[in-house]
Amino acid sequence: MLRFSYRVFLWIFALANSVVWFFLLYGLALLVHEHFADAAGLARTGALAFFALTPFVSAVLASQGAIVNLRAQYLVGRFTAPPAGAGICRQPANPWFVSLRSAPPLALAAALVSTAAVALSAPAVLSASLSARAMGGIGAAVTLAAAVIVADREFRRFHAHLGAVGQRPTPLGRYLALHFAAPWTTVNGVLNGIFAWMLYREGPGHSAPLVSIAELRFDLTLTAFLISVFTALAVIPEVETDFAAGLTPPAHNLPAMPPVAIRLGLALALAGTVWVLITLLARLTEPAGVPLSVTIGVKAAGGAGIAALAAIQCARWTLARCQARATVAAPLPKAAYAS
Repeated sequence: MLRFSYRVFLWIFALANSVVWFFLLYGLALLVHEHFADAAGLARTGALAFFALTPFVSAVLASQGAIVNLRAQYLVGRFTAPPAGAGICRQPANPWFVSLRSAPPLALAAALVSTAAVALSAPAVLSASLSARAMGGIGAAVTLAAAVIVADREFRRFHAHLGAVGQRPTPLGRYLALHFAAPWTTVNGVLNGIFAWMLYREGPGHSAPLVSIAELRFDLTLTAFLISVFTALAVIPEVETDFAAGLTPPAHNLPAMPPVAIRLGLALALAGTVWVLITLLARLTEPAGVPLSVTIGVKAAGGAGIAALAAIQCARWTLARCQARATVAAPLPKAAYAS
């Protein structure tokens, strides 16, 4: 396996994250145009609100993902250890809490700069392509800064404690609640509520007063599957890196992690269950449609609940796998990780 120096890999990692977020926000901008723009395009006053909000969304989500995945890439040997820093580093903290503390100042600075740039140089009406490039560029720049500033700082703290002894992890219930249930519930609840408002609100070309059951059923089914999959992709490396740093609690009789095919099957089964439940509810109540306020509440609550369940279960599986591996081969000391 090709191994990079820490500094080289950090920039490769940051640039790769920036590209991913550019295309994610590019697509989101096209969705914004579809639901908020008229035939001429998106008014500059309306665009300013979205361009100011973009750095906050990307900074919070990108910071958390960058912190976790930079640690995970080190544990699989993608790059060598950074030079030892001076002083005593604090113990690594929950990546979500770090992100929520670190992202706002970075996002605020980006929001002020992007708002000023749009206000001074953008035309009165923005085309879809211009809005997409602008939102994608803002998100990519914030993601790059988050990776080279926040993820770098947190990785050095993580590395300073890697393989150390004498850590005092929290009890299992508190660990699962604070590190996974609370942040994943909050983030997914808020985002799904916002997305429901964006998708179904009245606007140019979208003036239906009620959301159809068919739309809501498809939306919730797809949401259940995607949340299950993407939560697993984030939670599994987080628990593995916490375990390597001695931050996970002792636990017994945890369920073994099933193979990836079975995990995907469980995600599909959950999505199918949502489809069946919405169908049965519609048959029993026979509504003409669902009001927007109810749609937002259902999507937010559903997304939050599914994310909490997926995060807790994936954390339990991963912790069981880490403990099983540790009984087969003793954990490597810190010096072995750095070699």
